Amino acid sequence: MVYATWQQRMAVITLLCLAAGCGGDDPKVSADLPEIPTPATESLPAAARERIEALLTAVRATPSNAEANGALGRALQAAEQYQGAEALYTRAAAFEPGALRWPYYLGVVRNSQGKYAEAAEAFTSAEAIDSSFPPLQYRLAETRLSMNEPSAARALYEKILAADPNSPTAHYGLGRALALEGDAKSAIAQFQQAVQAAPQYAQAHYELGLAYRDLGEQSLSAQHLELYERFKGVAAPKPEDPLMAAVDAMRQGAGDHIGRGIALAGRGDFAGAIREHLAALEADPDLAQAHVNLVQLYGRSGDVDKAFEHYEKALALVPDQSDLHYNFGVLLFDNGRFAEAKKAFERAVASNPANAPALNNLGQIAERQGGVDQAIGFYRRALEAQPGFRLARFNMGRMLLAKRLPKQAEEQLEQAIEPQDEMTPQVLFGLATARVQMGDLEGAKRLGGEARQMAERTGQTALAKKIADDLATLP
Repeated sequence: MVYATWQQRMAVITLLCLAAGCGGDDPKVSADLPEIPTPATESLPAAARERIEALLTAVRATPSNAEANGALGRALQAAEQYQGAEALYTRAAAFEPGALRWPYYLGVVRNSQGKYAEAAEAFTSAEAIDSSFPPLQYRLAETRLSMNEPSAARALYEKILAADPNSPTAHYGLGRALALEGDAKSAIAQFQQAVQAAPQYAQAHYELGLAYRDLGEQSLSAQHLELYERFKGVAAPKPEDPLMAAVDAMRQGAGDHIGRGIALAGRGDFAGAIREHLAALEADPDLAQAHVNLVQLYGRSGDVDKAFEHYEKALALVPDQSDLHYNFGVLLFDNGRFAEAKKAFERAVASNPANAPALNNLGQIAERQGGVDQAIGFYRRALEAQPGFRLARFNMGRMLLAKRLPKQAEEQLEQAIEPQDEMTPQVLFGLATARVQMGDLEGAKRLGGEARQMAERTGQTALAKKIADDLATLP
């Protein structure tokens, strides 16, 4: 509720500033301020260049108008001209000293230049104005880490988590602070909570991989480092930041649109992700990666015709890109076109023999056709390419159980227990089945009970019932 009130207040302030101008001419204030910068616009896209030139004209016409200075600062920040933006935000803060946004923006652009102590000073000034803006604590905590002040950062992250216990970003930051303080076990616990809250949080998986490696846990280390490689293209979770959203909206490059699209897809906003990718194609119609991503995005949105359309366009540009054929294969598989999906996954593997997800999906198609040994072969190849690929490990365990090789199945399934998430009950159930095949009924009941309880905790009622029914058949 505080956040919504703050956003409403900011909207009103912005409209008033645009209408009347914030701050007035004050020679005493302006005498020591930075000069109005001269932006470099030659290499910028036409839209960005025209925007900056118009905003520069406005600043020169009303040099003590806070909103005019700040608007040009945002445009320069979006263009990564941080020194110019810093000068303009300094001016805006002087002309509107009670506004949170100018010292906040100032802290962000100083961070971008590696001026961490000065950034912390700006964020502290913003905090004194209004400490209720959620992203501010995150920014200040991150800056304290950059200054190698883990204790100060830890206190800030703990404060954030007291208000928002499920924040993956705060758990990750707290883990980094604890690691710098030398508390490896507590750091691991925080990184684990980060990936539980955001399973595709690549950097948290990376830190877990390093931490487990330092502890000699090679299997867990490999698993998380592989997850890092798998998800490192996915945007890290961030708290909503309407001030930075105003800057991001000014970024005009095709790559910027794709970056925003990937971030939106990571939050489940496929419609928004599609809009950003289409905007990227407006900026660069031959941008193959936008077409490749749109195959997946339209597929997940249920618009199969559009997905096919972008597959054909991408195919003309990058006929041998493995991810393109993989995304198309997933689209076909999800629509029950298994023979065509198989061909697409085979093309993905032909382009990249180490494409573990494509190999795993070929294994699943082989299963559907009754080829257990063939499926095991695909899962084995997937694990050779990506040893930490948990789903392939689980699938390998299932097939070994189908062949009544419980010892080998157990070895695979035990490596698929972590991280603790919705998949874990299925893994535990598989281990219980292995115990049944080995004649260890007590062990089977214990593992089955754990699986049922975890399925119930994670809301998987159908799985919990199946496990309970199977347990009831044991003597």
